[in-house]
Amino acid sequence: MSNDAAGGAPAPSTVLFLLPWSPDHAGGVNTVVKALYGEAAREGAIAPLIGVNDWNAVTPAWDEHAALRVFRARIPPAPADGAGLAKYLWWFLRHGRALLRLLAHERVSAVNIHYPSSSAWFFVLARRLGLWRGRLVLSYHGLDIDAAAKLAGGERTRYLEALEHADAITTCSFALKRRLVQALGSAAERATAVHNGTDAASCVEPALVRERARAPVRIVLNVGTYENKKGQDVLLRAFARLAASNLRLRLIGRTAPALDSLRALAGELRIAERVEFLCDVSHAQTLEHCRAAHVFVSASREEPFGIAILEAGAAGLPVVATSVGGVVEFLNDGTNALLVGSEDVDAMAGRIGRLLNDAELRERLAVQLNADVRAKYTWSAAWRQYAQLLLP
Repeated sequence: MSNDAAGGAPAPSTVLFLLPWSPDHAGGVNTVVKALYGEAAREGAIAPLIGVNDWNAVTPAWDEHAALRVFRARIPPAPADGAGLAKYLWWFLRHGRALLRLLAHERVSAVNIHYPSSSAWFFVLARRLGLWRGRLVLSYHGLDIDAAAKLAGGERTRYLEALEHADAITTCSFALKRRLVQALGSAAERATAVHNGTDAASCVEPALVRERARAPVRIVLNVGTYENKKGQDVLLRAFARLAASNLRLRLIGRTAPALDSLRALAGELRIAERVEFLCDVSHAQTLEHCRAAHVFVSASREEPFGIAILEAGAAGLPVVATSVGGVVEFLNDGTNALLVGSEDVDAMAGRIGRLLNDAELRERLAVQLNADVRAKYTWSAAWRQYAQLLLP
């Protein structure tokens, strides 16, 4: 699918963004990858391509996507022992070479693996054998560190080998870099923290906050996968202490096991009629909900960065958030947000109530966060940092 440009000029080299799942799925990792893809395509110095590590794709196969170039291919995990190594080499010779031919045909000069697993060792082996000479960049987002820390035996050894031989390593915050070093050791100390961003075009004027305040029903918004670490149970308990009849809590998240227990908790707290659970909403629709809300709340117990908070700021929303992980790298209590401790139901309820009752505070915080997002946290800024690591 690679062609020379008009007039015989060579096509640009390609960066391959590699994912362990379809780019169609909702979630922060896919938001990052698709944003970087768009920035690379817009800049034009290197052509973007997305690969999906799919066990069912024994040989590489192209996917149909309206705005993305995507293929699927099987890249097995690194072998754990001698018998596994023999099987792996058999697969490499029989099927791995097909993937290498695709990389050559598409002029792939850099592979950026998001949510890395031990399958990254494939590219180390290919370089060792002289079959591919591109750059390898590993990008971590959170749970991928926990998965890597659980590896054992030969698979862990080869995973660490991939980490050591990667040309660059990224994390989405300095807090996550510290977790990475703690989990995987000194090889991760050279990681570069690249903060996530937002689409500058999605930013709206915070003056909309004043217009929202006049709406008959006020909406408190939370966005995050329905899982324990996102703390929606804490938010439900805090919301139950806010008695205003015109107040609604809207939760948006990817379907996960905690959803049923959260719905049950809303019933136990007798707030079910004031709480809305939305599941698997598209990114575009989520941004529309941000623009319709009055206050955004992040109740996370842990948060590698907090991209949903940035998007709330871009939408002109005032924010209440827990002071965890990478959140404190861009939020300052009383300056561009109100911060509370994780698990502190009373403080969270108090801060939400304070925002709802103080129009001047809402506007001041929203204006400052919106300005910070516009100035510092755009995808174009993030791409510039990635490009320095990916381009030869």
